[in-house]
Amino acid sequence: MTAAMPIDAAAPMRTLFQNPTSATPKVSLILLDWNCRESFHALDYLAAQDVPRTDYEIIWIEYYDRRVAEIDRRLDAAAKAGKPPPLDLWIVLGMGADLYYHKHLMYNVGIARARGEIVVICDSDAMFEPSFIRTVRASFAADPGIVLHIDQVRNIRRDFYPFNYPSFAEMRGDGAANWLGDRTTGVADSIDPLHTRNYGACMCAWRADLIAVGGADESLDYVGHVCGPYELTFRLANFGRRETWHDSHFIYHAWHPGTDGDFNYIGPNDGRNMSSTALAVKRSRRIMPLKENEAIRLERTGAEPDAARRLEHLIDPAYAGSLTQAAVARSPNFSLFKRDHGPPKLVGEAGECDLMAVGTAIYAVPRYLAVDNLFAAPSLLDPRIRRFASVNDAIAAVTAEERFARDLFGAAAAMEVVEWDGRWVAMPRAHPPIDPSDPGWLTRPEVLWAETKEGLAARAATRQGDAAPPANPPAGEDVEVTVRLDRIAAELKELRRRVDRVNEIAERSQHQVGLVHQRLVHLEVQMAGIANNRIARFLRGLGLFRLLRALGLWGKAG
Repeated sequence: MTAAMPIDAAAPMRTLFQNPTSATPKVSLILLDWNCRESFHALDYLAAQDVPRTDYEIIWIEYYDRRVAEIDRRLDAAAKAGKPPPLDLWIVLGMGADLYYHKHLMYNVGIARARGEIVVICDSDAMFEPSFIRTVRASFAADPGIVLHIDQVRNIRRDFYPFNYPSFAEMRGDGAANWLGDRTTGVADSIDPLHTRNYGACMCAWRADLIAVGGADESLDYVGHVCGPYELTFRLANFGRRETWHDSHFIYHAWHPGTDGDFNYIGPNDGRNMSSTALAVKRSRRIMPLKENEAIRLERTGAEPDAARRLEHLIDPAYAGSLTQAAVARSPNFSLFKRDHGPPKLVGEAGECDLMAVGTAIYAVPRYLAVDNLFAAPSLLDPRIRRFASVNDAIAAVTAEERFARDLFGAAAAMEVVEWDGRWVAMPRAHPPIDPSDPGWLTRPEVLWAETKEGLAARAATRQGDAAPPANPPAGEDVEVTVRLDRIAAELKELRRRVDRVNEIAERSQHQVGLVHQRLVHLEVQMAGIANNRIARFLRGLGLFRLLRALGLWGKAG
């Protein structure tokens, strides 16, 4: 494999890989990750385009300090096979784990590093047909005065997850939520296209135009889930470019957990996930961003002709304070977005936690917190309430953390250890509800934290060494017997509680089975009623009911 460029330990942003090819690409694709991608299939589809690989470059940008082993594996495999690398530029911004993601900053990093005439900002876990790059180039060749969007076919079938490479025909078939047979519902919509088209899926523009309008707007209004390249589209339209949607070429997206931004902080919006700050651009006719990236400004104005020096200004140092999770949670401009999943459902337990299902997410809720409303602040933000993708993940993590807490403090200490925002934190279980938007909670004397497990263990050992030694327990056989009896009583109490929890879960499951049975009976009644109408007489003439009876799928055979 071609050696990656050396990492500068002094700078948070670093280049992990750069394709040394001297060819200048026609198109630059910008793909983003913020420690969220679990499948990298987009690289497979982009490797199978029907134009020369040198015609386009792929720029992969990770927001946090994460090096993905799967990308390393793909780079190694391509090098050994003598094939072009799956990407041309791999950049890690190295932003702190406590900082909220800002896609518009990543857009600008990609725009600044792009070498192609046309820049494509698109979904990094989409499927692309082999003609994708050719279609983009042909669109701009036919009409240079455009900013181009390509809509996305979204399929909600759960059996495509984990991603298993369905065909494009399958993606347009059962489960296609927005497909009309030859186009998406958004492209066909002339009434409310702002909300039926996927404005964040794929936007293409001349790089020179993007620089001329100041790049992506890094206003804090665009931090988190409500954002997208469409704010560039609206300002490019004010600049004189025409917003165009391709009417016959589409990209594709298969369902995976977290596709709807559930439980993400969202900035100012119109209630339907479109940024109201971006929509205001259409009314104001504004061209320049509210907050321009300094590196983009230096290129736009020509104030710094040296490209390497411009790149030193890509990340605003002020983000270390303004993008913290606590700052976002505290801001009146942001709210926590959550879909109406109904009340949380008890689905199991792990150690001292109840496992509650909300939509596709599993929350481990310590019983000692006695949470009445999981969604009420600060409950959902409390670091001791953790979110997982599955029950198994929750059980594994909670078990490991509780074991770690016992190893550090002993079973009698009643301490909780959690991994939160890139830190390991220990606190008493008796600690009142925590609102992490309070910047002082980590400095409280009863709370210990460190960047690593080893660091937390060292701090715990130091604190225990400073504490006064416990008084010697009274000796004697009676005391030992009493201690054992107390332990047995405690274990019996815990077993009774667990039996009660299992019974509760079983009762809820039985209720659900009853509802399903009622629905089946209702459907059978409806099916029986079909035989009495005119449509049934027609179907009977075709022999459909005889076939269903023979197969045992309706009525009684015979």
